[in-house]
Amino acid sequence: MNQDPDSDWVDGRVAGLPESPKYPIDNGAWMNSPRVVRIPIYDPRVALVQGKTDMTIAGFAGFWIKEVYEQPKGQGTVIGRYIR
Repeated sequence: MNQDPDSDWVDGRVAGLPESPKYPIDNGAWMNSPRVVRIPIYDPRVALVQGKTDMTIAGFAGFWIKEVYEQPKGQGTVIGRYIR
């Protein structure tokens, strides 16, 4: 959050994406913002079995972090938007 404090969600233009002066939408730099994270998605048909250590990743989902509430201290709720 501190590395890209001016990031904001832009609706309408380009189907909704995050943007900041440091990471603009126009040149695709928004994908490099530290507030954009990639979440691995697994195929539930190939779910983990107890004791198994390998997982097959089916793809990745993008998520932009708007804010984090730390209540109580050490536990947090992450607020953001999924990126198509």
